Amino acid sequence: MTNQNSKSGTNSMAVPEAKSAMNRFKEEVASELGVNLKDGYNGDLTSREAGSIGGEMVKKMIMKQEQDDPQIPMLYAQYLLSKNMESESVPVLEQVVDLDPTNKAARMMLIGAAVKKEDYKQIIKVCEPGIEATPDALEFYYYLAVAYNQAEKPDSVISICKRALEHTTADSKKEIVSDFY
Repeated sequence: MTNQNSKSGTNSMAVPEAKSAMNRFKEEVASELGVNLKDGYNGDLTSREAGSIGGEMVKKMIMKQEQDDPQIPMLYAQYLLSKNMESESVPVLEQVVDLDPTNKAARMMLIGAAVKKEDYKQIIKVCEPGIEATPDALEFYYYLAVAYNQAEKPDSVISICKRALEHTTADSKKEIVSDFY
């Protein structure tokens, strides 16, 4: 039994009517990336140019697919991080926490990026709503206390440490809890 879509040496589309729309989309993306496409054959493009066009097309299609599903941008952020594209992952991770404020993993990745940049203002921006969304996440209190300390807000440090202690349980990590004393 042969597959109808696996013609040797040809690019066939499952929906032939979509070909012109895909070509327009490809030209639009190439233009955004500064890659000049010619009508017809473009075999002289570098692998990097062709890959960047295809990758950006896939990214745009994925991001439009489920705009209210945080799993799609989270997967994309993880892909960016796997490619050492941390700065590009930050706006995607911010989109994730906008869609799902309780997403602890995305918040921790944002905190990690801010810590690397030694940006205590960004840490505060990520942790304050994180504590509101997930009040039992002691890690957010810890990073927020450190950031408040860097911002020279001692009253805020004491206040956030007291709030953290109100949310400790028998299952809380003792190494984190001891830092609040």
